[in-house]
Amino acid sequence: MKDFLQNSVALRLLYKMVNGQISEVLPVIGLEDIYYPILKQISEFNGEEGKSFLEKLNLEGYLTKHVYDKVYRCPKCRSMNLRPQLLCPKCKSVDYVQGNLIVHYVCGYIDFEERFVKPDLTLQCPKCGKTLKQIGIDYSNPGYAFKCLDCGEFFHFPFERWVCRVCNNAFQLSEAVVEDVYSYRFNEENRDKVKKAIFYVEPVIKALKEIGFSVECFCELKGKSGSVHMVDILAKNHSKELVIDVEEKGEHSVTVEDTLKFMAKFLDIKTKGS
Repeated sequence: MKDFLQNSVALRLLYKMVNGQISEVLPVIGLEDIYYPILKQISEFNGEEGKSFLEKLNLEGYLTKHVYDKVYRCPKCRSMNLRPQLLCPKCKSVDYVQGNLIVHYVCGYIDFEERFVKPDLTLQCPKCGKTLKQIGIDYSNPGYAFKCLDCGEFFHFPFERWVCRVCNNAFQLSEAVVEDVYSYRFNEENRDKVKKAIFYVEPVIKALKEIGFSVECFCELKGKSGSVHMVDILAKNHSKELVIDVEEKGEHSVTVEDTLKFMAKFLDIKTKGS
């Protein structure tokens, strides 16, 4: 795409942005794909095609990009479909339980609070049988922790790794492939250039809407020949379909060649009712 101001998708997107209908092109991050909903509305781009298209508009100076989020990919297959896995830091078991921890100072016994509570709700050490009366004097309460049921280790912070749901590869976060995900905004430095390129259709669009037509601008229509034509305006009501190209010639009149080109396009895409 050498000239983005001749590309129908670019024109439709920039028209909406300059008009204030879209302030920012935002991504949606799925399990396997990153896509931009607005591009799905105005084009047939898939996720990767949409990202490439927006990046080219950025490089051409029409859009500015901003870090919206980050995604983490499997280092083996590059999938984003990951799940966390928390393990015992000592033996790497996944068989553990969580509870409120108590440490008895006298004998050093450590276990969950439920092991200390008697039927009368007092606390008694299950190891030495002493009654625990005052926190900070008889015992401490470090808070919630985990206990491994395989090796008996108590720990506050599990060992974290990630598992790819596609290839089952297990890895630590530091090994993941990190990718920035961008949102895109209109580059105000090019507002005048873009307005000059696309706003010649605005008076016609306004007039058509006032008489009850629904209007799309910068559409691509496939002709009977198989060729795809871009038209400035496609307007429809309950009984008519209008295809309109707008030519701004300034002091110069529309030439016969201009007229013949439009007629060839119109005859190729003409359907019943148009």
